[in-house]
Amino acid sequence: MGILSQPLSRGAALFGVVAIGTAISGTFPQKQGLSLQLAQFVHLLSVGMVVGIGNWTTFVFGIVAFKNLPRQTFGQLQVLSISLGLALVTFANMRQIQSKTSNRQIWVLSVALIPNLLNLLVIEPATTSAMNDRHRLEKGVEKDKASQDALKSKSEYKSLSKRFGMLHGLSSLANLITVGAAHVHLWYLAAVMNNM
Repeated sequence: MGILSQPLSRGAALFGVVAIGTAISGTFPQKQGLSLQLAQFVHLLSVGMVVGIGNWTTFVFGIVAFKNLPRQTFGQLQVLSISLGLALVTFANMRQIQSKTSNRQIWVLSVALIPNLLNLLVIEPATTSAMNDRHRLEKGVEKDKASQDALKSKSEYKSLSKRFGMLHGLSSLANLITVGAAHVHLWYLAAVMNNM
């Protein structure tokens, strides 16, 4: 298990990413020149992070890894990569909200931020816990079909699988809301650039 799989470490990592990112990017004065260009660059970079990480993990990496890795290896890889990705996306969303943009876009960015924070701090850790509990039950029966069938018929395993499925579904939904809202904001930025 990685350090980001622990709730306290996850919170500390989120705080660190936000604190460092805010210190580096700061609140730039909105006037002409380098400061405005730097603020716009940081905003576009953060939008690119949200859209890029969201698209890659949702539509490419997750599918390829799921189809090609053993289930338990895939699960542990997801825990490590998603924890870091959620922390980075949270910072990027906060940075975007901090920039001077329309009230409608602040609402859209908040729609991206809220499920992402819930996923980072509540849903994903609970999902990981349920997955790890299920992996503990499965240990030793990976290659024996009869033992697998017996395990799957136990009420404890069924209950854990149901809990994991529900939490994983919530985590996936929160991710899709974040990715969808990021795409809406990207569409807005394309329209703004079109008017330049």
